[in-house]
Amino acid sequence: MIASKKASMALWTTMVLAIVALATAAASIFAPDDAARIIAALLVAGAVPMLVYGRCRNASAGGMWVLLVLWGFMAMVGVMQLREWCLMPTFSFDSPDLKSDAGCYYNWAIHHYNGSVPEPKSIVFKGFPLLMTLLFHLLGPNVLWPLTMNMMFTLLAVVVGGQACWRLLHPVVDYKGSFTSTLAMAMTGTLMYYVSQGLAIQKEASIYLGMALTTYVLAGMAKHADDRCRLTLRDALLFGLGCIIMGFVRTTFLYCTFVGIGLMTAAHPRLLWRKGCILLTIALAAFTAGNMHALYSLEQHMVIMEGSGAMSRTFLTGHGPSAPYMMLLGPYFSFSVLHRLALLPFVMSVQFFIPFPWTYNNFDFLRLFLRMAWGWYIIGGIALFYYLFLSWRRPVKLGVWPWLPVVLFAGIAYIIGGSVNRYVLPIEPLFVPVAVYVVCLLRQGLFRKPFAAWAVFFVAVVVVTLAVCHHIQIEYFESLDAYYRSLMP
Repeated sequence: MIASKKASMALWTTMVLAIVALATAAASIFAPDDAARIIAALLVAGAVPMLVYGRCRNASAGGMWVLLVLWGFMAMVGVMQLREWCLMPTFSFDSPDLKSDAGCYYNWAIHHYNGSVPEPKSIVFKGFPLLMTLLFHLLGPNVLWPLTMNMMFTLLAVVVGGQACWRLLHPVVDYKGSFTSTLAMAMTGTLMYYVSQGLAIQKEASIYLGMALTTYVLAGMAKHADDRCRLTLRDALLFGLGCIIMGFVRTTFLYCTFVGIGLMTAAHPRLLWRKGCILLTIALAAFTAGNMHALYSLEQHMVIMEGSGAMSRTFLTGHGPSAPYMMLLGPYFSFSVLHRLALLPFVMSVQFFIPFPWTYNNFDFLRLFLRMAWGWYIIGGIALFYYLFLSWRRPVKLGVWPWLPVVLFAGIAYIIGGSVNRYVLPIEPLFVPVAVYVVCLLRQGLFRKPFAAWAVFFVAVVVVTLAVCHHIQIEYFESLDAYYRSLMP
C-alpha cells in the first residue's frame, strides 16, 4: 500500500512538472492568449485518453506512466510544429503554413467554414476536413484544434491497442493483464513515424483510432475463450464507431476490416459465422455510407488494386529519393499479376525499411523525428522471430490473428510497390501483440538461445541493408549533382 502511494505520488508529481514545463515553453514562445489556448487544448488531448485508460479493468501505474511520457513528448513536438506553422511572417494560427495534403484539408475546412479561401478540388475523402469544419464552428478557426484532436485520437488508439493485446493474450500467457497491455502501449509509443503522422494535419490519426477499435473487437473473436460466439452490445458499438470513422475518413481502409472479419471467422466458422455476419453487415453499411461521400467509386478502387490508371503517375515515378529504387524495380505497374507477386518479398522488405533513418539536407528535429524507425525495426524483428520459428509450433501458436497484419501489410505493398510506408502505419500496431507474446515467452525462459541468435542475425541484416541503401542513395544524388553542374556554363 505504501509503495502504491509512493508510485501514485511520483506519477502526480511528474504530471504537474510536465504541465509546468509545457506552460513555461508555450508562454516563452507564443502570445499569452495563444499560449493559454495551447496549454488548455494539449491538457484535454492528454486527459481524455488517461481517463479512458483509468476506467479499464487492467489499468496500472505503469500504463499511466507510458501515457504521460508519450503525451509529454507529443506535446513538445506539437509546440514545435505550431511555432513552425504559425509564427513565420504572413502566417498565423488561423492561416498556418501547411503544405501538401495538410494544406488541402485545412483550406477545405476553412472554405466550408467562412468561404475565405477557394475550395480545393482534390479531396477524395472528406471525413477528416469535415471534422475540422465542425471544430471551427465550435471553437473558431485555428490549426491548434485539429492538431490536438489528432493527438488525442493517437493516444486513444494506443490505449485501445493495449486493450486489444490484453484481450488477445491473457488467455494464453501466464502474466497479469496489466503487463501485456502496458508493454503493448510502450511498444506502440516507440513507433516514431506512427506518432509523427498522428500529429500531422491529415487523416492518419483518425484511421489509427478506427483501426484500433475494429481490431479490438476482432481480437475478441480470435481469443481462446468460451464466449467467442457472443457479440456484446459494447463490442458492436465500438466496432460500428471504428467502421464509421474509417468509412468517412478513408473508406478504402474498410477493406482491411473485411479481411480481418474473414480471417477470424474462417478460423472457427461453426462458432463464429453469426458474429462474423453481423460485423460484416456493420462494416458494409459504413463502407456504403462513406463511399457515397467519397470521390472514388468502386470501379476506381479496382483500378487502384490493378495498378492501372494514375498509379504509375502517383507512385514510383522515378523522381526524388525513390529514383534508385525505381531503377532496381523497373516499371512495376506494367508488370503482370504473377510478376508483381514474385516481387512481393522484395517490395515488402522495402516497405519495412522506409523511411530510412537519415536526412540529406534538413537536420532539424522535426525532419529527423519522423525518420526515427528504430522502434519499428525492433518490433518487426521480434515479430519476425515468431513467424519464422514459432508460428508452426502447435503448443505456442497464437491462432490466425498474427497473419492478419501480414496479409494487410503484403496487400498494401503489392498495390503500391512498397513505395509508401505511411499507408501501413495503422497496420504496424497489429504486430505489437505478436512481439509482446514473444517477450512473454522469453521472460518464461523459453526460446532464449534461438532468439539471441536471431537477434544478432537480424541486427546484422538491418545494419548491412541500411548501409547499402545509404550508399546507393548517396551515389545517386552525387551523380545527379554532377549532371546538373555539367549543364552550368
